[in-house]
Parts: sequence; C-alpha cells; structure tokens
Amino acid sequence: MLKATVIFLDVDSFTCKQRLLGRRVNMYTGSKHNLTSDNSIEEKIDQLAAHPEDYRSNVERQIKEYEDNVTAMMNYAGASATIIDGSGSASTVRELTEACLMRPAPCAPPRVPARARDINAEDIEFDPDDEIDPRVFDGIRFPEAKVSLI
Repeated sequence: MLKATVIFLDVDSFTCKQRLLGRRVNMYTGSKHNLTSDNSIEEKIDQLAAHPEDYRSNVERQIKEYEDNVTAMMNYAGASATIIDGSGSASTVRELTEACLMRPAPCAPPRVPARARDINAEDIEFDPDDEIDPRVFDGIRFPEAKVSLI
C-alpha cells in the first residue's frame, strides 16, 4: 500500500508574509522572482507584476487560515508527518523537501479519519418539493379579518 507523506514547513508568519508580498511574476515569460532575495531583477522591474493571489489582503487571510488550522492538521497527521525548517533559502527548503519525499514514509500508526457527522433530519431547513406550511407566515403578515356574513 502506498503511504502519503505529510510535510509541514516550520516558518514564522512574518517571513511567509514577506516572501509572498515580495513575489513577482514576469508578465512576458512567466518566470517567478522575489524582490527581497533576487538581485538580478533590476533591469526587468518594469516587466514584473504581482500575482492576484499575492495581494496583501489575500496573503493575510491565507496566513490567518493556516495559523487557525495548523495545530489540528499536525495533531491529525501525528508521527507520520515530517517538519522541515522553512526559514532557509528557497533552494535549501526545496532540497530538504525533495529529500523528504525520496525517503520512505515514516513508520507510524495509520491516521484514522474523523467519523462523518450524523445528519439530524431536523437540521434540514427546506426541501423544495415539500408542501408549504401556511403557519410560517403568521409572524410576518397581518391576521386576516374574520367577518361573519350571517
């Protein structure tokens, strides 16, 4: 059976934000550059643009989402996960990741998926094929006048 390898990069959020906000793409060639670490981009700075995913609001939202969920993901992966120091250069992190992928998966008990939640029939709000109960409108309309014609 083929085992999946789970890899976490251990890097602080400031470094992540700095790297993502400094990332640029050449509009003509598609090559990727980083303003903070790539010194050879001075002559082509007018050809570089930020990718739409790298705008500050997107980056901050993604980092917050990661920080909110990383502990649960690490607890789920348990001993089968590998943690790599992501604070080094891009080439160093890439080499560490490739080395991790070439090794056999760590011997750990298999991850047990969380049990699917039971769906309570009362939680289902609306089925389009159901007959409408007229009492649902009682709180939002005036009561009809009851006039006797006899």
